Amino acid sequence: MPAEERARPARIPFLDEVRGLCCVLMVFHHAFYTLGYFYGIRWGQFLFDFFAVPGPFFAGLFILISGICCRFSRNNWKRGGLLLGVSLAMTLVLWLFMRDSVIWYGVLHFLATAILLYALLHRLLDRIPPAVGIPVFAVLTLLFWCVSPSKGGFIGIPGLFTLDIPAAWQSCRWLFPLGLANGQSADYFPFLQWIWVFLMGVCLGRWAAEGRFPAFMSRPHAPWLSAIGRYTLWIYLAHQPVIYGICWLLHSIGLIPAAG
Repeated sequence: MPAEERARPARIPFLDEVRGLCCVLMVFHHAFYTLGYFYGIRWGQFLFDFFAVPGPFFAGLFILISGICCRFSRNNWKRGGLLLGVSLAMTLVLWLFMRDSVIWYGVLHFLATAILLYALLHRLLDRIPPAVGIPVFAVLTLLFWCVSPSKGGFIGIPGLFTLDIPAAWQSCRWLFPLGLANGQSADYFPFLQWIWVFLMGVCLGRWAAEGRFPAFMSRPHAPWLSAIGRYTLWIYLAHQPVIYGICWLLHSIGLIPAAG
């Protein structure tokens, strides 16, 4: 039976908790950036740079869980369409009011694209055994990790083999969402860099739907994190205005310096 027509499995609390943890870390990371690079507070700069190292791991974990959750959704077309609409609206608002911080292809744009791709190809993806798909997509993640020009602009593994992205592609702005072209985006998740992580999640989601995840994942451990994990979209949309508002308030009462 196609994945879209299956009965929806029960939620797995552990996944919501991990997603909630990733969301909390994101909020703090962006708060450190605002304090460090907008207000010139040195400890904010230090903490932002320090947590930037494990940042891709937690971002990847969030994307992996999003792939797993495709197996739980009754309608991935609706889910992906909602994310696409929200992400495009966010880009428009930033372009109108905060052009220095505009997001052309961030995590929401990526997730919308990935979920809609899964909705289109789920019958084909359902034929891939997880034991095959997971290692294959893991290797593809390594091969495409440096595909964007900002990371090197090549496909392959340094020291083994590399294939440079043609210079003509790097100047084509329409290839920017794929990760093949130069560009600026306040939040950037190149499609060809991250889609394989999402597809690993899709493969893992098949085991989740079959009830093959460890039993401890089905038990709640941190209900507050689980609650956050269920509302990550709205937290993502609201967290930056809230951070800016708190920083403005702290500045107005003299607790932090003026923005630089």
